[in-house]
Amino acid sequence: MTGRILIVEDELIVAMDLKQILEQYGLEVVGIAESAYVALQIAVEAKPDLALMDINLAGQMNGIETARQLRAYGVPSVFLTAYCDDKTLASVAEEMPYGYLIKPFSSRELKIALQVALHRRNEIAIARAKVDDFEAVSMPMVQLDGNGHILRVNEALIRETGLAAESLLGKTLKQLGESPDPLIANVLAPRLLGQACLTLTGS
Repeated sequence: MTGRILIVEDELIVAMDLKQILEQYGLEVVGIAESAYVALQIAVEAKPDLALMDINLAGQMNGIETARQLRAYGVPSVFLTAYCDDKTLASVAEEMPYGYLIKPFSSRELKIALQVALHRRNEIAIARAKVDDFEAVSMPMVQLDGNGHILRVNEALIRETGLAAESLLGKTLKQLGESPDPLIANVLAPRLLGQACLTLTGS
């Protein structure tokens, strides 16, 4: 297991124990923050993959509010808390956590939670990279679902053809070739079917 972890915990002994455990897992602890202010500083400078977040923090912002701030910097959180009441759970859920552990928890429970959270983060990062690549390509592109229907079109296609995306979504390439619009049937469809334009298959 690899990853860069920020520990946000205001009890130093607990934080140091967590640091030792995470390092045994092969994870890199980029910092320990006892408050929201320090956590945000470390997040900006170290760019961790994940924050291990205690809900009850000293200072003006608790762990839930701190997680909200970290999420704005692209840092998701796994929450640690001794509370599991409905109100706390509802507040945590609003911050789209990558995990939630109720104290006391075992080393194995922590390891599993981190593995799941890091895997989810990596999957999301890969998906975002694909989206960025799709939009960055300068040639017209479409993304197809498993049945060959168009899910998305990129900006290059819209810019080059002047077509509205809505006129293409849900159609197959075969249907484009049969379109009464000569631009779609005679220009766009052959490009998408040929090698001049890359198509991506989505799920």
